[in-house]
Amino acid sequence: MNAILHAGFGGYFLAMTIVNVIASMLMRSRASAVYCALMTVMAVEELYFLFGRPGGAGVEAAIVVAYLVTSAAFAISLLRVRRHDPTAGWIVGGVLALNVPLVFIEFVLGPAWHFYVVDQLALDALFAALVVLGVRARPREGVIATTYLLGLLGPIVGSIVNDLAKHNVLPNIDALVYTFDAGVAWEAAFFAYAVALRNRGIQAERDRFERLAFVDGLTGVANRRTFDETLVRTWNFTLRAGVPIALLMVDVDHFKRLNDTRGHQVGDECLRRVAALCSSTLRRAGDCFARYGGEEFVAILVNADAEHAKDVAEHMRRMVERDGGMTISVGVAARVPTPADSPPALVADADEALYRAKNEGRNCVRACAPKVYSAG
Repeated sequence: MNAILHAGFGGYFLAMTIVNVIASMLMRSRASAVYCALMTVMAVEELYFLFGRPGGAGVEAAIVVAYLVTSAAFAISLLRVRRHDPTAGWIVGGVLALNVPLVFIEFVLGPAWHFYVVDQLALDALFAALVVLGVRARPREGVIATTYLLGLLGPIVGSIVNDLAKHNVLPNIDALVYTFDAGVAWEAAFFAYAVALRNRGIQAERDRFERLAFVDGLTGVANRRTFDETLVRTWNFTLRAGVPIALLMVDVDHFKRLNDTRGHQVGDECLRRVAALCSSTLRRAGDCFARYGGEEFVAILVNADAEHAKDVAEHMRRMVERDGGMTISVGVAARVPTPADSPPALVADADEALYRAKNEGRNCVRACAPKVYSAG
């Protein structure tokens, strides 16, 4: 029966290790990595008992110490103690350092040396410190800290019952002796869930930073980097497909005067409003509206000839004008790409058309005259 229980617990801890090794590699998560170490220690402990305690008390003491160290490391990693609560982290480290020699003294020298009570008090102090970490982390970590504390109940209760059974305070039966193993199995399940929550938060943060890398922080539309990459990608597609591509260069009229007379907050709100109005006119997949820089925006239209591009630009202009308080000028360039042509040339043509629109009174749309680009 003992062999079956040790094999069962060992297999469970090993399975939890394997699952989280994969998560650790995929997420590059420190909490997952430390969780794997903790579960590996528990799997090794079960194998140690399964094979008749090879190496004696010294090996058993080393396993217990490894469990305590990985438990503390897991709490510190999962709850981000070093970043948010370093003093508490140092206290846990100090209590852990006290436990290490006491564990070896008790296991190697035996209970005759009367170190048992001192060792048990030190172990209780460590568990108490780990509980305090979880309690202190609850305001900032929420459900992660709560899940951690629920998991910690398993080994705490299991350790107490196991110890009382071994010293005949409670009946020395398998159901009680193995409560610590069962408690760590309970801990493993709750800790795995806490790690999953932490990893989900990590992924959400990475996704947010990735979005920020491609979005203009002020207006919420695509930024210059996204525009540059999208233009090259769209240009290559239209070149292969033999369909037209159009570029609209949009400039907010008299924006500097608005900024100087009414302040930057009003200017920022103006840019946000123009971006929202103009981007709402693009409804086809593959089209892109981006902030080009300052008060200039740019739109890429896929499979759009000059007439369609001018209609879209005029729609933008009318929407901004009707909104009141501001107007825009728009330059349009459109053509079917050729191998001799290039994206920068298309941008230059749209910019030339915008320059004409601004020189011819603003609040208007002007298109660049068609150009032929030939090799050589």
